[in-house]
Formats: sequence, C-alpha cells, structure tokens
Amino acid sequence: MSVYEGDQDFIFVSYAHKDSGQVLPLINMLQGEGFRVWFDSGIEAGTEWSEYIAERLDRCSCFVAFLSNAAASSPNCRREIHRAIKLNKNVLVVYLEDVLLTPGMQMQLDILQALYKSRHQSEESFRAALSSAKLLQPCRAAAVPAPAAPAAPAPA
Repeated sequence: MSVYEGDQDFIFVSYAHKDSGQVLPLINMLQGEGFRVWFDSGIEAGTEWSEYIAERLDRCSCFVAFLSNAAASSPNCRREIHRAIKLNKNVLVVYLEDVLLTPGMQMQLDILQALYKSRHQSEESFRAALSSAKLLQPCRAAAVPAPAAPAAPAPA
C-alpha cells in the first residue's frame, strides 16, 4: 500500500491507529478498486506532523473518517474532522462500531453522510457500500478502456 501524492482528486483517510487492523484492509480495497487515497503512512522522521497532515487535508477532495470509540476520543482525529468540516470538504463518516459521541461531535456529525458497518449483513456488503459511495467517485481513476476488437477483414 502506498499513499497518493499526485495532483488529482484524492481521499484523505482519518482513523485511530488502534483501528489499523480494520482500516488498512479497507484502504487496500479502495486502492485496488482505483481510488486515490492518502493516509498517514510513511511520514518521514523530523517532519512537522501537524503541518504535513493539514496540507494534505487542505488539498483533498474527499474526507473519510473511520469512526470508532478510539477515533472519537483521539484529539488528532477530532481535529481532522473539525478541519474537514470547516473547509467544507465532502465528508463520509464510516462508523466501524457503535460510538459514544460528545454532544458537540454528535451535532457536527449528524448532518454528514454516514455509513454504518453494523447495518450490513456481511463484510462484503459493507465493502461494496463503501466503494460505491457516490461522494467518493471523483477520487477514482477512470476505468481503463478494454482493448479494441480487431477489425473485421474487408469483403473480397
């Protein structure tokens, strides 16, 4: 898995590192389906973390917050969510579990698009809903056209 560093529309992923076991496979799935995704992997030592994160968040087209109780209590995740809302980003909140939100977070997140993992009967259904989320589609690479069929021979 690599992070997207180009100039096209991309998804910024916010998550608690405690949830890496759930989130990284989802990022891998999105990338495998052609989505351009940035997440906090490979930040070089000595980099001013908050400046680096804010610059990527400012440039993203879509913001996906993978929300769990760990993410809801993480000051970094909360700051990322607040900034995405302030910048009027296309935001999708993906609830990995039932989350206890503070009244302020609940007020902010209630108006946003959301996907609830617990409302899906299977992991496959949940993954399909995530990859087909309409607001993420601008961050998906255009499908590669199928090779053209060989031309039919000219009649003799």
